[in-house]
Amino acid sequence: MRSIFLRIEVFNIVREFKKRNRLTIHDFRTEEYLKGFNKKIYLFLNQDIFKDNKEIYRAVIKFLKTSLKNEYLYYSEIMVEEIIKDFHEVYMKKVTDSKFILAPIKDVKNPFKNKSSDDFSKDYTKLNNISSGYIYDVIYNMNHLDKGKNIKSILKKKEVSTILLLDDFSGSGKTVVNYLNKIDLVVEGKKIIIYIFHLSKSAEIKINQCIASLINNDYKLNKYMISKTLNEEHSIKEIENFEENIIKSLHPLGFEKSKELLSFYRNTPNNTFSVFWDTYIDVWNPLFPRKETVSFEQYKKNREIIRYNIAAILGIGTRDEILEEISYKYLVTIIFINLKRDISNIDLENILAYNEIQLKVHKKDMEEENWLKKDKLKLTPKSKNLIERYEINKIESIDQLISNNVSSNFLDCDDSLSVLEDYKPSTSFRF
Repeated sequence: MRSIFLRIEVFNIVREFKKRNRLTIHDFRTEEYLKGFNKKIYLFLNQDIFKDNKEIYRAVIKFLKTSLKNEYLYYSEIMVEEIIKDFHEVYMKKVTDSKFILAPIKDVKNPFKNKSSDDFSKDYTKLNNISSGYIYDVIYNMNHLDKGKNIKSILKKKEVSTILLLDDFSGSGKTVVNYLNKIDLVVEGKKIIIYIFHLSKSAEIKINQCIASLINNDYKLNKYMISKTLNEEHSIKEIENFEENIIKSLHPLGFEKSKELLSFYRNTPNNTFSVFWDTYIDVWNPLFPRKETVSFEQYKKNREIIRYNIAAILGIGTRDEILEEISYKYLVTIIFINLKRDISNIDLENILAYNEIQLKVHKKDMEEENWLKKDKLKLTPKSKNLIERYEINKIESIDQLISNNVSSNFLDCDDSLSVLEDYKPSTSFRF
């Protein structure tokens, strides 16, 4: 009976979500976040942790349902494209001539990191039939110009009068402010138009305060949407507790507690409540997982490759015996440490799909079950005995563990996946 009521709720949530975000059938057929959306929301709201603790997490469940139905913003590819073209036609063509450049807003502390602003800039040129040569990475060129050259003289020579700074989202405003402070004197005397697709209210205030303090250029901030005030009925403390203590998120309430409720078709900003994008394998599967993290589907693929490789080295029977005695995650951790690899190694984090906090919880659990020595990354006699009994020393490198040599007949053998795990191994192992 409860299942029927939930399905009716899901139907109503999806109907309102679709209507509010102006989504089309095409969007639901083509965008990864939206494919099978009804089923995804049903599973999201019906996770195991809620089944046994419905009363405890009543406020969290209510928040998820209410926010998805009434508040959550989703920007589809078609919608983003339409708004980008409108901005260029209605605004940019009126305020500038052909002598302008587009500059992605980069992280000053990590300028080589690819940001969504890079993709946003490429989209802008493509959609508006502008040559990609108009994209000019100011920060990169500041660090790579030949001796005796400077950006100011280059822009003057090219008669550039306007710079369009682009980004899809700003939650705290810090990245934008740091960027403006960095380039202000370098590109002196220009009209600088800042276009950020979606802004939080606090980011808008911070950026405008920064603009008011800068004197070397004429700045103008533009945006398509600004975050709305959250529904006061939401139990923020209970949501934060759930994200921090159950999901073990690095960013409860979103990065810097931004408390945003939005996703783009490409990715979800980490400023969004982490309950929507953060993964905790075997505990929590998000609705809009961030693309740079290891998804549950990718975790399952990686797990099957590793299980296959363990069987190839030790034998299927031996592997199955080991996994009756110890969990897969414990076994992989023991193999890592036995190979003298650091448990905090990024490879292990990715294989287990854990963040830093989740990995610490995993380590503590292994200590309590006497597989690891307390406060030390060393194996106990119990772990060493396991290694000796099953000749786990035959696994001599991490590469042996993660290489994808799964043959085509692997799926037909008795050791293949269960009916619920409808994946086929990819051609390369990706963390």
